[in-house]
Amino acid sequence: MVLVRDIMSREVLKISESATVAELTSILTRHRITGLPVLDSKGKLVGVVSEFDVIDRRGKNVGDIMSREPITISPDAPVGEAARLFVTHRIRRVPVVDGEKLIGIVSRSDIVQFFATRQWQCSECGFTDRGFEAPETCPSCGSPAEKFTLSQAPPGM
Repeated sequence: MVLVRDIMSREVLKISESATVAELTSILTRHRITGLPVLDSKGKLVGVVSEFDVIDRRGKNVGDIMSREPITISPDAPVGEAARLFVTHRIRRVPVVDGEKLIGIVSRSDIVQFFATRQWQCSECGFTDRGFEAPETCPSCGSPAEKFTLSQAPPGM
């Protein structure tokens, strides 16, 4: 099973709730990203802010427009759980926290990159499959999930 810690970005751009909206838009455009985790003056995660918040809400500071009570995930959660959060809540990113400490971020593009670069391969017959977990049994030779290993996918596959 692939965990969030296996695919998350560890170097996280973040912003203070006291930063101006102008500072926020500068960071979003300069880094070509769509949102950021928001930290308070003590470094605690207090929200997330996105392009949507800039467009939809009024305020001078990030704290005025951010979404409070962010949806977060543990680094030990299965990647499939992150995918369900993206779909259920229609969000693009989830801060990864260990207790109250922000340690990373996982985005939809991290999951897409996982599918583009990884595959499960049966050690008995060579059958390959993509997914968050190995198939329960190999559809080609019937081997159990334990016979599958996660490997690098060939480019363009």
